[in-house]
This record gives sequence, structure tokens and C-alpha cells, in this order.
Amino acid sequence: LGEIGTIKQSSQVVMHVKLNEGPGNMPVMRWRGRGLTRFDGKNWTNSMEAVLLNSPANNGTYYFQQEHDADRPQEMLHYTITVEPMNNSPVFVAPGVVWASGRLPRVWMDQTDSLTIMDGYVGLHYDAVSNIGVPPPLALEKSSTDYPPAITHRFLQLPVLDPRIRQLALDVTRNVPTAYAKAAAIELHLRTKYGYTLEMQATGPDPVADFLFRVRQGHCEYFASAMTLMLRSIGIPARPVNGFLGGE
Repeated sequence: LGEIGTIKQSSQVVMHVKLNEGPGNMPVMRWRGRGLTRFDGKNWTNSMEAVLLNSPANNGTYYFQQEHDADRPQEMLHYTITVEPMNNSPVFVAPGVVWASGRLPRVWMDQTDSLTIMDGYVGLHYDAVSNIGVPPPLALEKSSTDYPPAITHRFLQLPVLDPRIRQLALDVTRNVPTAYAKAAAIELHLRTKYGYTLEMQATGPDPVADFLFRVRQGHCEYFASAMTLMLRSIGIPARPVNGFLGGE
């Protein structure tokens, strides 16, 4: 934890996004990079195996299978991304990517639906389309909590944590009936009860607990880590995803 704070204080430009066509009521976009699965108390890593994707015409175009969801509206966003050379490997896309095409070497996808380049990162330029539609809250409220074993194995892992983290999650979600509502309650608690800072203040053997119970200020890594661990501690699968927030 903490590296993102250093990155955000740099003025170096690393990515340009051009929105070509999209829905009229565009949300603030999050350009997802890598999903993370395992937390050891201080560091997030991705333990998921990745598979090499097939470009049908071997021309740098990749198509991604979409799971059918009758509750999810079709809101297609067409965009172009240019990523400067950097010591990193994600292929940044809007959530719900349908296809991507352009200057893309071999692309791999892991079980968090994250796209990566493993053959060096010399700069990328590609067009892509994503379905950024989100099911309405009522549909999400009715989502099943009969999670497949693969999901619970990947996204419920926890290290030894300060017991106050789980107790806080229980307190915040008391009398909240559904998994979706519990997630929303935890998000609201973090948004309204904690402050934002790029300074590295949370320390010690359990920096997330230090953020939650002493410092009460942090940047995106601390908020995302705290929410993920709080959800996992009460049996709701979750994972953080890194990337960029829309804007300049």
C-alpha cells in the first residue's frame, strides 16, 4: 500500500483517451487495469492464471464473450486509447469490453477479466467498444448470493486481520438485508466518514486498520482495500481493480 500516492503526485502523462461515441448520460468513467486477488496485510497481488487470447485474423483485433444479462442495458461506448511506454502491462479498457483492435501485441486475460501484455510494453494504441450499462439497483438487490466455489476461493481470501475491521463491517451493515445493500452501506460509510490525502500516514503491521481506526485519511488504495476487506470479512466476494479515473 502507498505506491499509488507517489504515482498520483507525478505530472507525467501516461494515457490519452478519446471518446468517439457513447450514451448521452455519460458517467464518470473508470478505466480498469488489473484486478487483484490476494492480500497479505500490506501488499495486493494477482494470483490468477492468464490465458492467451486468440485474434481471429491475427491482426490485433480481439473479441470478448459477454455473459447474457437481461437486466443490463446496452449502453455502448466507442473510444480510442493511447498509452505511453511505461514499466507496466495492463491494457486499460472501460468495464464490459466487447472488442479491442489496434496496436496490441499478444493479449492475455486472467480470471478477474483483466487484460495484460506480457511481451514488453512499448506503447499501445487501440480502439475499443464496451457496454458500460449497469443493471438498476432493484435488479442488483435481487442478485443471488449462492456464489460458485471458484468465486469464493478467489475473492474471499483474507490474511490475519485486526478483528475491529470485521466488527466495523458488521456494525455498518446491521439491519441491511442484501449483499448489494451491504456493499452500498460500506461505500457510503467510507465516503462520508473518512478524508482524502496523498500523504503516507497509515503505517504499522496492519496499515488498513491504521487507516480505519487512527489516521482516518488516505488515498484510493486505502479506501478500496478497506472496502474489499470489510466485504470479504462478512462473506461477500470482492476485489480491488486498479486503473484511472476519467478526467484530466
